[in-house]
Amino acid sequence: QHTNMSIPLRRVVTSHKGGKSAVMIDDKLDLIPGFASSAITLWQNHEYPAELADQDAGIGGISIYTKGSLIRVVDFPPTSYGHNHRTKSLDYGIVIDGEIELVLEDGSKTVIQAGDVVVQQ
Repeated sequence: QHTNMSIPLRRVVTSHKGGKSAVMIDDKLDLIPGFASSAITLWQNHEYPAELADQDAGIGGISIYTKGSLIRVVDFPPTSYGHNHRTKSLDYGIVIDGEIELVLEDGSKTVIQAGDVVVQQ
C-alpha cells in the first residue's frame, strides 16, 4: 500500500453484527491518485441514513455527496497552495499539525493552527 503522509494513518470502522458493535474494518489506505497534495479518503457514504453493514461503502476517491458524509485527510507540504473550490456539501477542516492559511473568495485570510477546526458551509 502506498502512503506518503507526514503521519501514519490507520482506519478503524465499527458496525453492528448480531445486535452488538464490532470492528468491521481495520486497515491502512492508499493515497488518492491525481491530488497535488497527499490525500486519503477515510470514509464516505452517499446518503443519510448510511448503509452501515456495507464494508465497501466507505471506499472511494474524490466524489462529493450533498446528502452523505465524507472524511478525508490531506497533507499540505510547506509552501504549497490548495486549490479548494465551492461545493454543495458541508465540509470540516481539522488541522492536526502545523498551520495553514485559509484564503476565501472575498480575499479575507485567516491562519488556522494545530487544534483548530474550520466548518465550511
